[in-house]
Amino acid sequence: MATVRWSNGKVDRAPTWEALEEAIRKDQWWYMDPNQFRVQMQKRAHRWSTTEILTACSSERFFQELSRALLVEILNDDDDPKEV
Repeated sequence: MATVRWSNGKVDRAPTWEALEEAIRKDQWWYMDPNQFRVQMQKRAHRWSTTEILTACSSERFFQELSRALLVEILNDDDDPKEV
């Protein structure tokens, strides 16, 4: 199960990294195609932590990049994914 916790404590999960990315993209306030979503997240990462992230990669690697930028924490199956 792909699971991330955002800096505000919200937890998102899906069966795969691709499904997680799709669900989060569709949950945005306005429509973005997959490329626009990644570019927007790249901008957010830079604003949040001045970290440049890769966007041309797998969904799993994309979330690892978001984690490196401190936007999300990737939770393991044995972590307690309760919202804070």
